[in-house]
Amino acid sequence: MTADLTTPAATASGAPGGWTEHPTTPEGWLERARQVATTLAADAVERDRALAVPAAEIRLLKDSGLVTLLGPGEHGGAGQDWTTALRVVRAVSAGDGSIGQLLGYHYLWFWAVRLVGTPEQIAAVEEQATREQWFFGGAVNPRDADLVIVDEGDELVFRGEKSFSTGGRISDVTVLEGVIEGTDKHVFAIVPTDQPAIRFKGTGTPSASG
Repeated sequence: MTADLTTPAATASGAPGGWTEHPTTPEGWLERARQVATTLAADAVERDRALAVPAAEIRLLKDSGLVTLLGPGEHGGAGQDWTTALRVVRAVSAGDGSIGQLLGYHYLWFWAVRLVGTPEQIAAVEEQATREQWFFGGAVNPRDADLVIVDEGDELVFRGEKSFSTGGRISDVTVLEGVIEGTDKHVFAIVPTDQPAIRFKGTGTPSASG
């Protein structure tokens, strides 16, 4: 059912939004994704040619509710499953493939705590990420050496560089992964992206350092 949906009239680079309620069914969310795709398609070519940082487009994903699609319902998320998430990514990608890719990676990193976290960590991350509408980026890839982690007692310090970080420049938080120095222990961390310790080179290559 899609009767509760309203289509935003603005393009993604203008003033996105216009929804007063969020869908409650998988089909409703898929229709919402199609509406987002229509908005994105209006100026996708121009934005791509301009190498524009997609801040307004990420705002559109947040306003539409798609960012918290996998988030628990009790914290304001849609509580949907991966079948719906994948259908949503395909629908958004039909309007703008680059934004669809960012959304897909966001879902991956949003869900990653379920793969590596404790029950307490999973609950805490999913609650905060959903309530605050975090958009995730990730500086984790097998092409580079792991970041080196130094245990300084009260904190772990990540140091090193990665050749890419999908969604890095427009993310609220970034997922880092590395090995504690002198051990074979791998550690994942979710950190705020907007901080002096995370620097981006050129137009898209990040350097992550502690």
